[in-house]
Amino acid sequence: MQKAHQPFFFTLDFCPILHRLRTLHPNLVLTFNISFDTILEPIWNDTRWEDMNQFMLTSPPNSDAYLEMGFVDVSDLIALPTDEDRAYVAEHLADRRMPATPPLEEGLLSETPANRRVLGRHYVVKELALFRVLMREHYGIYVKCEKERKERAADATTVS
Repeated sequence: MQKAHQPFFFTLDFCPILHRLRTLHPNLVLTFNISFDTILEPIWNDTRWEDMNQFMLTSPPNSDAYLEMGFVDVSDLIALPTDEDRAYVAEHLADRRMPATPPLEEGLLSETPANRRVLGRHYVVKELALFRVLMREHYGIYVKCEKERKERAADATTVS
């Protein structure tokens, strides 16, 4: 997945799919990889960075082209929440609000592609435990809404 929004990570597109796959195939091993190239490359090519490109570690001699970082394995992000995750959230994050991640351009743009891959996992979400807990809860809401939608559709068919 290419991360396309800052500073938050949106799961609406893939969360229901992941949980449904787990339900249908409990032994399925899921991996999740993310890249920030879609966000970072336009920032790199912005005229504000022109003067800085010659000093960036990612810029090879005689070139100011952006070098892609590729993808980072963040499969632990999509794991089911553990009891430890829930306890941590209850104790330390009672407001259940996800803090914003640091700005990508401040933390990753000046790094080499290899360093971006090492650091990248820390720019997806700020609180891993909270993310997993919320993702599971949001899936529960999705299931409830889908059930209600199907019931309304069935009722509408019966009335007709």
